[in-house]
Amino acid sequence: MSQKISRLNYQISITNSSELKEKFFSPNFCSNNNLYWKLCVKPTADEESYGVFIIPVPGPDEINWRNRSKLFIKLYAKEISGQTYNLYNNAFHVPADTSITKAYGCAEAFEKSSLRNGILLIGVTFENFENEGLTHYNDNNDDNVPLDYLPKNLVNAWKDHLYNFQPVDIEFIVKDKTFYACSSIISKRSSYFANVLSGNWAESTNNNIKIETDEILLPLSDNDLSTKIEKSNYQIKHRIEITDFTPDIFAIMLEYLYTNQINWINKDDESITIGLFCLADRYLLSDLRERAKMRIFSELNLTNVSEIMFGLVPKYEDLKDPILNFMIKNFEQISETQGFKNILSKSSDYYKFNDIMSELLSEYFKFQKGSNRKTNNVKVQSELNI
Repeated sequence: MSQKISRLNYQISITNSSELKEKFFSPNFCSNNNLYWKLCVKPTADEESYGVFIIPVPGPDEINWRNRSKLFIKLYAKEISGQTYNLYNNAFHVPADTSITKAYGCAEAFEKSSLRNGILLIGVTFENFENEGLTHYNDNNDDNVPLDYLPKNLVNAWKDHLYNFQPVDIEFIVKDKTFYACSSIISKRSSYFANVLSGNWAESTNNNIKIETDEILLPLSDNDLSTKIEKSNYQIKHRIEITDFTPDIFAIMLEYLYTNQINWINKDDESITIGLFCLADRYLLSDLRERAKMRIFSELNLTNVSEIMFGLVPKYEDLKDPILNFMIKNFEQISETQGFKNILSKSSDYYKFNDIMSELLSEYFKFQKGSNRKTNNVKVQSELNI
C-alpha cells in the first residue's frame, strides 16, 4: 500500500547567488507514490530576473498530471545573507489533464538586483490535495494556471455583455433538440462561430423568427422549458443546424463556452471525452481540444484502446504516440479483449487498418527484443555479483 504524505518539503541551496548565470537543476527527488521531480532556476533572456519552476520527471506510463494533481504545491525562493530574505512564494494546483511535459512556476520570480550574493534557497512544499474547498491563490502575476482560471476572452465576453446586454439571438438545431445562445458570448469564445455569425461562412441563415420565453437560461434549451412562454420576445438572427454531433455533447460545448467548465461524463455515467475532442477539433476550440486530448490519454484502458487506435488515430495524428506506446506495452492483454477481436472481424471498416496493424506489430516486436535484452543483462549482472 502506498504511503500518503500530509506535508513534504524539499530544498536546494546555491552559493554566491548573484553569480548564477545559467539554468540550474536540482537532483531528482521523490514525493509520495514514487513520483519524481526536480527544481529549476532559470535566468531570463536579459538576465535581469530569475524564473523558478517545478518539473515533473515522468514515469514510463505517465502522460499527464493525473496522480500528481492530488498534491497542492508551493514553490518558494529565499536568500540567506546575514538574515533571511523572502524572494518568492506561490502556491498552486495543477489540473489532472495537464500534459506531463509541462513545468509550472514563474518565469520572473525575482529580480537579479534583489540578490545580495548570499546563499540562495529554492524549495517546494507538497501537501495532500483532497479538500475540494481548499483555496487556490496566486500571489504573483506569473505563469501559473490556478484551478479556477478563467481565460481572458471569457472575461471580456461577459464584461461586454454586462454593459451592452444582448438577448439570445442564435438558434442551434441539434437533431431533435434546440438550443439558444447569445452571439456576443459565442463570438468572443470561438473564432469559428465568429466567422459563421458574421456571415463569412455559409453555415448559418439569417432569420427574423421570434420566440417567447418565460426565463433566460444561457445556454437555453427549448426542450427543457416546462411552462408556456409569457414574458419576453427575443429576436433570432441566426439559425444553425448541427447534424454530426449529439445534443448532449453539443450542450456540454455550449456550457464550456459560457463557463469554461467541462463535464466529461453524461447522465448515464459514460465518458463523452472522445465526442468532445472531435467537436472541439471541428469548431477550432484549441483549449477544449487539448484538455480533451489529455483526458483521452488518462482514460485509456485495455478495453477501449483498440477502437481509439484504429478508429480515431487515423483522423488525428497527434493522438498516435501515447496510444501506440500503450498498446505496445500491453499488447498481449489487449489482443485477448473483445474490443480488439471486434476490430479484426470488421477490419475493412477501418481505412488504415493494414498500416496501423503493420506499425503496431513492428513496434511491439522491437519492444519485446528490448525487454529481452534488458532481462538478459540483469541476469548476467546477477551472475557476476555472485
